[in-house]
Order: sequence, then C-alpha cells, then structure tokens
Amino acid sequence: MAGLGGIGLGYDLDRPPGDVFTHTRAFMADPGFRLVGGLDPSPARRELFTGACGRPAWTSFEEASRHMGQVDVVVLATPTILRLDVVRRCLELRPKIVLLEKPLAASLAEGRQVTDLCRDHGVLLAVNYFRRFDPVLRDAVHTTQAGALVQATCRYTGGLLQSASHYVDLFLYWHGMPLDARLLYDDGPCGQAGEDRRLGFLLEYPEARIAFHPVQAPYGFGEMDLLFKEGRLRLEDQGERVAVFRAGPDPLYPGYRRLLPERIDEAQALRYLCPVTQALYGCLSSGDSLPSTGDTALQTLTVCDGLLHDAKNIARRP
Repeated sequence: MAGLGGIGLGYDLDRPPGDVFTHTRAFMADPGFRLVGGLDPSPARRELFTGACGRPAWTSFEEASRHMGQVDVVVLATPTILRLDVVRRCLELRPKIVLLEKPLAASLAEGRQVTDLCRDHGVLLAVNYFRRFDPVLRDAVHTTQAGALVQATCRYTGGLLQSASHYVDLFLYWHGMPLDARLLYDDGPCGQAGEDRRLGFLLEYPEARIAFHPVQAPYGFGEMDLLFKEGRLRLEDQGERVAVFRAGPDPLYPGYRRLLPERIDEAQALRYLCPVTQALYGCLSSGDSLPSTGDTALQTLTVCDGLLHDAKNIARRP
C-alpha cells in the first residue's frame, strides 16, 4: 500500500470499523487478500499505518523489496505529478496487478508511458475509477432500459482531472468515446498548485449532448441527470443514490404523460472501495475482466487532456 494519505489510509481512521473509505481498510476487510505492508516517506503516516493495521511500513520500494517477496497487488495512492517514476519503481516488487489512483496521469503522453510500461512488464493496470466497480452505478443505464438517451447534464465541484473525470469515465463506460469534446468555458485553476481546472464542456454523441458544469462551492458536490426517451436517471450526492423515473400516464391530466418515480437504488457509499478489491480478487483467482483498466482510463484521459489543451490555448490568445 504505497501512499498513506487520505485515500490510502486517512479517510476512515476515525470512522466506525464497518466503513471502508480507504484502500488500507478495503484490503484488510477482504478475506481474499493479506495486506503485507505500507509505504510512505512520512514517519508520522507510517506510524499511523502500523498502529491501525499492525503491518510494517517502509520509506521506499527499495526498502520494501528487501523485506518481502513478490506481491500480487501494489496500490499506488500517490500524487499524480509523481506518476511515471512511482509506477516504474513499484514494478521492482513484481506485482501481478497495479491499482492506480485516478487520474491515470497528469498528461496524455505520460498516461501512454504508464500503460506501455505496465504492458511491457506483463502487469495488469487497474485504475480506481471506483464508480465503474459498483454494480448499482455500473449497470444503471442498462437496468433502466428507458430507450435512447436524449440529454444529460453533470454538475461537479473541484477540477476536471480530480473530480469531473469520475463522471466522464462513467459516461464513457455507458456510451463509449464521444464524437467530440468541446470546451464551453474555463472557470479557472484549482488544486494545491493550480494544476487542475474547472471547465464547462460538452461531450457530443450522435444522439445527444452531455453538458458538464463546474460549481464553485465550499462543499463537495456531484450529480448527473440523464433523460431518456422513456425515463430518467439521476445520480445524487456524488453517486451515492440513483433515482429512477419512468415515463407513464399523468395521474393529474388524462391523456398526457410524465416522468414518474419508480425506485431509488443505493450504491455502496459506506463501503465504496470494497467492490474494487472484490474485482481484483476475481481477476486474480478466476481471470475475470476488470471494469476500469489502464486502457479505459487512457480513454478518459484523452478526453480530459484535450479539454485542458483547449483551455490553455484560449488562455494564450492575446
């Protein structure tokens, strides 16, 4: 477990034991895996890790490799700007799968290098776009069976790479690569070093356009609203719930039709990383395919990188 920050270790340290918000707790909770150790340059984080799960923690991959043999999975919850070098170093542990935090990389060129590097070493690359792993979210469009898509919108806080890419990735899982990704506006930089941007944009498909709009607010927010010919899907509270509506006779106005609430499906919000480890175990034990891989994340990065490139070009204009 490399990178003992929020998603690696910290998010659920003070939460009830049944809540799983981090990779450390997800692997500890999965009976198919044995967590062998952690890795982080921070002494304080290494101490927290050892105290939380009773496993050793090291400062580097070189040190870790001296204390253990081959591992099946290496998790990289490290900063995006260090991506390629960290992937190269983790391959010293000869893993079968590398689970990488999203986004795949900070640029499309580096993303291609990362996927090529893992492929050349015969290592499967999984990327933690965790909504693809949750069956409620992954299968939402298929199970609704509401006909052709008419229109969709997404509103999100944060930046394109760190936040909106989750929803771009999920939409690509449902509908494939768009014909075009068109920048609408740029609401400015975000992230600790301003490396990400809040962008409004369209994904263009033959049958519909999907509009993404950033929200500048002092809280986390993310929702998607998809209108189909015969129904509606609304992903609420960053995908914790999926509200399903079906077109039917209007109960108030005879002869008219309206969207009627059908059900609300609950995603695994309090254990949202458990489906990820379950999928990894299925891949290792039975050869099951993974819903989020280096190749699928590269498609998502292709869309995002193009939008960021367009935003930079506009900013350079006199």
